Amino acid sequence: MSAAMSAQIPSGEEWLRRRKARSLGIALGLGALVVIFYVATLVRLGPNAIKKDGFSDVGKKTIPVNDPAICKKAGTC
Repeated sequence: MSAAMSAQIPSGEEWLRRRKARSLGIALGLGALVVIFYVATLVRLGPNAIKKDGFSDVGKKTIPVNDPAICKKAGTC
């Protein structure tokens, strides 16, 4: 093995340091993707993301979402 080749091979401590840095970078990137997808989901759902009671606001009165009259009118049945 020549001196040039041995200079390119990292030692055990250097290899562990690089592996730890690479793992940290992957973890941060994955965490960023999770946050981006979560925020995008909340933005896309809008105010409906907070409502959990199964009702939709239509005008000023509250009407159940599964009302057959609304379902047929909207064509979602």
